Amino acid sequence: MKKFIILFLAITATVFTTSCSDDDEVAPASIQGNWKLTAESEGGVALSLDDCELEQTVSFAAATGSLVILDDDTPPCTYEPLAFTYTLSGTNIEFNVTGIFSFTAQGVIEELTATSLRFRIISDSTDGPSEPGDIIVQTYVRQ
Repeated sequence: MKKFIILFLAITATVFTTSCSDDDEVAPASIQGNWKLTAESEGGVALSLDDCELEQTVSFAAATGSLVILDDDTPPCTYEPLAFTYTLSGTNIEFNVTGIFSFTAQGVIEELTATSLRFRIISDSTDGPSEPGDIIVQTYVRQ
């Protein structure tokens, strides 16, 4: 009888310790939402952004989005909205931008949390905002 009680307690303890789920698991952050530019670098060199540049935003929906980029940095600041589609595969992202100019850009998401997004554009077409081969890193904060 004593062996039976010890066996019963051992089985009960095993069931209770292995059947609990981990309540500390956090859902992965989503890129969807509105983001405001906070920092930018080109070729590894941090760029000094003025107040107009810091008002630029990017918004992501399910497979589409919009950029609001600075069109003229002479006060008063004027901005140009650009629509885009994007595909996301792991940390790789590809943008197809349309608007005053159209281009395709490939990048890598370096950081994505509930409040911060940083991605590196590793190449863009010859019609894009930078020279092909330039590496641009942009950091955003969720609005």
